[in-house]
Amino acid sequence: MSRFATIRHALTATALAASTLTVATPAATAAPATCSPNWKQQGAAGNVYLHDDTTNTTTYVGQVAEEYDYCGHVRSHFQWSYWFRTQAHRGVTGAWDSTFLASKSGYNDQTWNVGSLDAADVYAPSASGRSIWDDSFITWTSSTEVRFTFWNGTSYCDARSDTHDYHGTNLGGARPCTVSYSS
Repeated sequence: MSRFATIRHALTATALAASTLTVATPAATAAPATCSPNWKQQGAAGNVYLHDDTTNTTTYVGQVAEEYDYCGHVRSHFQWSYWFRTQAHRGVTGAWDSTFLASKSGYNDQTWNVGSLDAADVYAPSASGRSIWDDSFITWTSSTEVRFTFWNGTSYCDARSDTHDYHGTNLGGARPCTVSYSS
């Protein structure tokens, strides 16, 4: 085989190898057919407190946060404080949470009246299968309303998480709340 034929043969083999690698590369980087949710909090949470004016004590009740699963879904999550759930509180006869998830375009979903003894975590459904990447559903806020009953009445507390725009901006706005009562 001549020297030119050997070089031509080597260049042909190199070109074939390179084209094979080029064809294989896109398949290796393609998006997975399924996604395993990995829920993570987005922005600041809104905390809920209960203040007893008689004893001048404040108790942390829980927090509402917005969560993203890295698969295109968002949900609202209210988590009761373990201490609040497991201890008696003078004058408090019950506590219930309603958690809400809303988009700027008007979509919303909620979970109603979950008692502090029913579940440690309360979730508003994750947008009923809608993708947050749909432009009309890109900005989301989580909020919660906690209803407390006392021996002498009922009070409500509304807390809100940061609003998050999934084009990459945390818009802020987390708001805690405190209910005051006399035991």
